[in-house]
Amino acid sequence: MDKAKLKRYPRTIRNIKILEAEIRDMETTDAGMGSDTVLDYRSGVGVPHTEYGFMWPKYEECKARLNRLRQEAMEVREFVESIQDPLTQQVFQMRVYQGKSWLQIAIAIGKSDESYPRKCIYENYLKKSGKSEKSVL
Repeated sequence: MDKAKLKRYPRTIRNIKILEAEIRDMETTDAGMGSDTVLDYRSGVGVPHTEYGFMWPKYEECKARLNRLRQEAMEVREFVESIQDPLTQQVFQMRVYQGKSWLQIAIAIGKSDESYPRKCIYENYLKKSGKSEKSVL
């Protein structure tokens, strides 16, 4: 798991909710309807004509993006839930799911040094799992 994906998790969850609402609106209201001007050449000359209909390309793009975001969120949840050490898992949950600062996490686990949960637990775990990326969280 890379740090960038962990850092993106809260935004990923927000984007999932936004896309779900957008898709629901497209399916249940006129939000999915659109129009396009096309040229009608039946008379031999291109005459502008407006066509109305459901915006399938936009709908399919939203559905595909939603599926990608759901997959990424599931990967992050599976990673965090697979952590065996309860303290390490708690640190990851507070940071990834709740968006707490390192100081808040340190206080919650009974440490006064805010670098302890970041350096000694979070980053060490990522290094030990062999899946650490160089981006900074």
